[in-house]
Amino acid sequence: MITSILSGSAQIISSGMVTTFGGASLRLTLAHEQEQASLELRFHTVPDHQGVGVSTSQQPDGTHLFDLVNFDTPEGRGTSVPAELGPMLGGVLWVHFRVFRYGNTPDHTVHYTFYLTPS
Repeated sequence: MITSILSGSAQIISSGMVTTFGGASLRLTLAHEQEQASLELRFHTVPDHQGVGVSTSQQPDGTHLFDLVNFDTPEGRGTSVPAELGPMLGGVLWVHFRVFRYGNTPDHTVHYTFYLTPS
């Protein structure tokens, strides 16, 4: 049984692979006791937009939004370095993800890892 996964100074606290349902956005939430962190990946195909694009924002409820434009290839697109989500569990929470879209489907497959580093 694995009890700890480390990469440098970061502890990996969650990782996995999920596929969206019916082309909908994907919301990932980490919760522990009274603390919670959420992010939402929204997928947009914009034929007039050349290349890919990412914009981020934070909602009043604290959810981190990632609007992903033209993440429509099987090669995968995502974060080039982990994105900081903020303080949690006495450290700093980060996320790293890669998005794939296979064939003629509205759905995206996402590989993700959440890290916790010392504050």
